[in-house]
Parts: sequence; C-alpha cells; structure tokens
Amino acid sequence: MANDAMELVEALHLSTKPNVLSFSLGSCVALAVAVLHGPSFASFVIASGSAGSPNSPPATAWAQSVLLDPEARPLEQLAIVYPLQYQSAAQAACDWYLNADPLAPDPYNFTTASRQAFALVEFFLSETRVWDGLPGVKNSLLLMGGEEDVVMPVDSQKLVAARAARAWSIVFKEAGHTAVLQFPEVAFAIMEQFLTFESSLG
Repeated sequence: MANDAMELVEALHLSTKPNVLSFSLGSCVALAVAVLHGPSFASFVIASGSAGSPNSPPATAWAQSVLLDPEARPLEQLAIVYPLQYQSAAQAACDWYLNADPLAPDPYNFTTASRQAFALVEFFLSETRVWDGLPGVKNSLLLMGGEEDVVMPVDSQKLVAARAARAWSIVFKEAGHTAVLQFPEVAFAIMEQFLTFESSLG
C-alpha cells in the first residue's frame, strides 16, 4: 500500500511535496510511506497509528474478538472505538452513529474490518520494516491518539515518538481509537499549528 501511495503522488505531478493525513490502519500505511518514500513527502499526520512489529502493543484481545466477530452488536462495535464510560465519548459515539458523516470512516463493515484485523495481526507479529526504519525518517510527524484506545494502544504512538527524529505527540484523555473524531475542533487546530510551523521551516 505504501508503494501504491507513492505511485499516486507520482501520477499527480504535484508542484510541491504533499502532506499526508491518515487514520487507523491508514496511519500504519502512512508510517510505511514515511519509511520507504519519505523524501517525496512533506509532513505526516498520524492519527491512531502504530509502527507495528512485535515491539508494539497490538489491539487488546477484546478489541480483536469484536473486530473478528460477524455477530458483534453495534454497541460492541462502538465501544471498541469510543470509551463509552466517559460522557464526552458516549455523546460523540451517539452523534456519529445517529448522524454518520460521509467524510468520516464508514459504519462498521465486517468484511472490511476482518480484513483489516488480519492485516494488523501480520503487521504486529512479523512485519518489522517500519519499526526498523523509523529512526531514519527525516519528515516531521504529528502523532495523535486516545489514551483509552484498545484497537491501536497509545503506547504504540509513544514508541513511534521515541524512535522518530522529529515527532509531535498528542494524547487525548478520555478518548479512544476515534480521538480525532471525538475532539475534531481541537485536533484540526493542532494539525493547523503543526503544518504551519513545519512549512515555516522550509
């Protein structure tokens, strides 16, 4: 997928290096792009991502069981991405479920979710290229995640921040896998500040 992203950028013949905004499994792909093709890009915004490998904590057993269960109830599907014990998260989950935004991730789909889950298992059990290559990444990374994330535990983000040369790391309290959707105004303000600062460096 990282090579596909590189091919897309080449096909677009952009006049400037693009920034990359990514979420969840897409953030894992974006980190691979940074490792394999970093010089062709500007900065990376990584929301709820991980560098994978056996060094990074995978999804909790509970989250994996829900992702792989074709009979999982909507409440379980919401609970693995929103920590429903917190009022702000429960409200955000209800808002998203009742008024799904077409720009946000699609509602839960078992076929897609199960394929992603299997890809993530491989990414965490055997894939090490992203993890090994992180110290060589020269791009700036903005890492954002939720403290209560059970799909992509925030300790993965902290490990990326520790290994990368240039990383901002933001952890949202009382938020899970969808932290940037739970606090969109704050997340976008941070993104704007990050991109403005990084572009000012030339």
